Amino acid sequence: MFFHSKRVPRDFPLAVTQREIKEDDLKFSEEEEEKEEEVKDGEQPPTPLVSRWVDYTSKYGLGYRLTNGQFGALFNDATSMIYLSRFKLYEYQDKSGLAVQFSDFLSLNREMKKKLKLLHHFISFLEGAH
Repeated sequence: MFFHSKRVPRDFPLAVTQREIKEDDLKFSEEEEEKEEEVKDGEQPPTPLVSRWVDYTSKYGLGYRLTNGQFGALFNDATSMIYLSRFKLYEYQDKSGLAVQFSDFLSLNREMKKKLKLLHHFISFLEGAH
């Protein structure tokens, strides 16, 4: 099931802000609520930075983990995918800049399933990295 689709510029940041999702519809853990409270009214949360990465550009692409806990991949074919762990959503951006968020894997085509599998391999590697 696809949740969201929009045309975005080519320089669209991979660390998608979560303001696009209605927070009223979501339940947060106590730990996540504490993190939200740490940001004072009117302040912007810190910009996530890359904390770890794995380079498979010779065959697949680059996988990374951000300081906010999100994971992503930049594929060699100029597409990308991120995992929004807080919302249990994935976002895929194609070559033209079209970004699609999804959580239902059954509706994915073969190419998207392959990329999702690669992203999960990157995540497994990066979670085990020290």
